[in-house]
Amino acid sequence: MSTPSVSHARRWLGAAALGTAALLGGCVVAPVSPGPTYTTYGDPPPVRYEVVPVSPYPAYVWTPGIWMWGGARYNWRPGYWGPPHHHGWGGGPRWRGRY
Repeated sequence: MSTPSVSHARRWLGAAALGTAALLGGCVVAPVSPGPTYTTYGDPPPVRYEVVPVSPYPAYVWTPGIWMWGGARYNWRPGYWGPPHHHGWGGGPRWRGRY
């Protein structure tokens, strides 16, 4: 059996070790991230040449088709006829700030 002074020393040493672990446990620093990550998709496939059909209305404009990224690969969005305000020609920005 241990003597009272050895038992007291063990308790004090255990309490000191537990306190030190508790104090140093809060000092964990999260690693610094290297910065934002960017995904590169590579170049889109070559442009497809489309036969432009006759305009359904005289004022409509043709918007050519484009390759769009679809999450795993490029998808072709075919061209279409549409009114001019869908193509950035009509009205300009809708929001007006106060001056």
